[in-house]
Amino acid sequence: IPETERERAIVENARTNRRLIGPSWNTRGFFPPEMAYGHEIVESVASSGHDWVMVSGVACPAVWPTESVYRMRAHNRDIHVLFRDDVTSNAISFRQTDPERFVATLRRTHDHGDHYVVTAMDAETFGHHIHGWEHEFLAATYDLLSVQRGSIMAVAAATSASTPIRRVGSSTGANCGEWFDGSPATTRISCSAVEAP
Repeated sequence: IPETERERAIVENARTNRRLIGPSWNTRGFFPPEMAYGHEIVESVASSGHDWVMVSGVACPAVWPTESVYRMRAHNRDIHVLFRDDVTSNAISFRQTDPERFVATLRRTHDHGDHYVVTAMDAETFGHHIHGWEHEFLAATYDLLSVQRGSIMAVAAATSASTPIRRVGSSTGANCGEWFDGSPATTRISCSAVEAP
């Protein structure tokens, strides 16, 4: 998709959301349509004022982030990268879980201290695709977490703002982009190869 069309679509989406949701609409995060991510969209996302982008978990070629948030440089600033837990998100989207199993799975899978798990799906999952799911799952999960100690639900902006940052490089000229962990023993990972610097 040409850059001008990407930018037009991003602006139109924000305008529509602001019209429907009202003044509380804040365009801090970007959820790519159909979770279709490519490094070529990052500059358009950043130039439109977004602070973070949601990316499918299969795009994470390094250590799975549950205690820090990756970021990359774009449009002369940092953009936070939130990797969606696809398995957990799809279990919710396709009604393969319930609030009790969902919370139990999170606790069992991630029992090593403070961490986060990103679940994301289209808004129409709740009430349109699955009638009543906004009450049966979403509200019931919030209720369950409100009485249990040690777990909270937060919006993505709160997660990216309050979680330690792990430096990640964006594309350095490779056609598919490149992400790397900024630790001293950095391993660079691109689409087709893993190489030590």
